[in-house]
Amino acid sequence: MSASKHRRMISLSEEADEYVHKHMKERGYRFPGDAIEDIIRGYEKLRSNVPR
Repeated sequence: MSASKHRRMISLSEEADEYVHKHMKERGYRFPGDAIEDIIRGYEKLRSNVPR
């Protein structure tokens, strides 16, 4: 599967920005977009496991 990437300019709260940078450091990501993508994948995985 080939993933295409799109550039976006986003604004984050200070708390969200700190979370992204903490995630980057913990997981070894160089770019914030990669960390945000990983956070979203984790969220989607958790959400798909929740019974409705």
